[in-house]
Amino acid sequence: MEYWLLRMKKLLSFSVVLFAASIAFAAKFEILPRVLQADKPSTVKISCDDASLLANPERLAVRCISAEGILSNGNIAGWAKYEDVPFEIKDGKIIASHVFKNQQEHTFVFVSKPQKANEKEKVLGKAKVYSLYPELFALRPFKGEFHLHSKGSDGKNEPIEVAVKCLEKGYDFFALSDHSNYGSSVELCKVLKEFPITMASYRAEEVHLNGNAHVHSFGATQSITNWAKENPEVYKKAVEEKLKSLPAMPEQSKYSLAQTCVAFDKIREFGGVSVFNHPYWKPYDRTTVDSYQRNAIFDNFYCDAIEVFNDFDDTLMTMTKVAKVQGKFGKRINVVGNSDAHHINDIGKSYTIVFAPSASFKDLAAAIRDGKSLGVENSHKQKIIFGDDALVEYAYFLESEYFPRLREIRAKESKALEAALKEEDMDEEFEDSAKKIKDFKSEFWQK
Repeated sequence: MEYWLLRMKKLLSFSVVLFAASIAFAAKFEILPRVLQADKPSTVKISCDDASLLANPERLAVRCISAEGILSNGNIAGWAKYEDVPFEIKDGKIIASHVFKNQQEHTFVFVSKPQKANEKEKVLGKAKVYSLYPELFALRPFKGEFHLHSKGSDGKNEPIEVAVKCLEKGYDFFALSDHSNYGSSVELCKVLKEFPITMASYRAEEVHLNGNAHVHSFGATQSITNWAKENPEVYKKAVEEKLKSLPAMPEQSKYSLAQTCVAFDKIREFGGVSVFNHPYWKPYDRTTVDSYQRNAIFDNFYCDAIEVFNDFDDTLMTMTKVAKVQGKFGKRINVVGNSDAHHINDIGKSYTIVFAPSASFKDLAAAIRDGKSLGVENSHKQKIIFGDDALVEYAYFLESEYFPRLREIRAKESKALEAALKEEDMDEEFEDSAKKIKDFKSEFWQK
């Protein structure tokens, strides 16, 4: 329950941030770098779109406060109080040095000092940075989805249309995952390999070995569906062996669970990430998996991750279940989010953020298995981000300050991909996109 309450606290605090961000300031201030090493002296460069504000440094104050409201000397800041940060103006930019304590967000406030006795200070603008401990500072955030459908099963769009839309959304990675059809993702990856886009594409399929549980295979080297069909005796023997290790429950439920667990095992054997999809989805007024199977999967964590975000009603129940199991057993449950889009207009309603050294499948998979992934619900007025609390807090900062710029660049790149698919020469546009993203990331993180 404490885990769930902390998530709600993050959500409520984000509401306040959104409200504050709607205030119109006199100027726009931009800080680089934006992600810094915690507890070490750091220097940031701050540009302002109104150069006249920097003409008289004596009239300007630069102040900062950490999200937890603790000053550099260890004291708690008073209500609405900030601490002054020493600075100089050099080459038309504010150069400020500060030690950013602990792993958290820090807000800079730029103030025009009063020049007359009856004047008040005027806030000119604000900007934010984030400080990280070494473990998380060494990683980078990657956004994507891997539960998406096309005409390769029951989706409404061609596979390539799914890819273009994912690129438009600013994703770092994605995978097409048609029902019982691994081949559509294989073919799509082959097509995309011909174009130098900045979004990684991987193989996936949604597996249905028993008609009940929807099992996700992300990144496996071969089809689980085809393996079961082509090796019926081996599959049957694997199910019978798995039955021996499962907890007591009604026979039909137990056999169905054994089939599901064999799918989880084969996905991992073939190098993929196994995911229990939408655990509380209720087509035709009943969940696809009964409570005996669902509870066993949660309690014993037979898979690599739980798809916590998909359909919104399903989402709330899954979040509650994850919180309950983590509290009961004191163990981490790895989570991801996906839109399960069957039409490209639904892509982006839910997705996953992974913190990893790179967007290679090896790194993404290892990070998901290590609990360094988050599910994001994006289909309502406010984003809900679920997972480890330290990652959640950081992710809200990234959603505001980092990912929008990637989406802006990749939206143009998606247009270039559409043109290239029509055999137009878009090499220059692809190169420009790759350079902009590389430069942006280089500036965003402290070296």
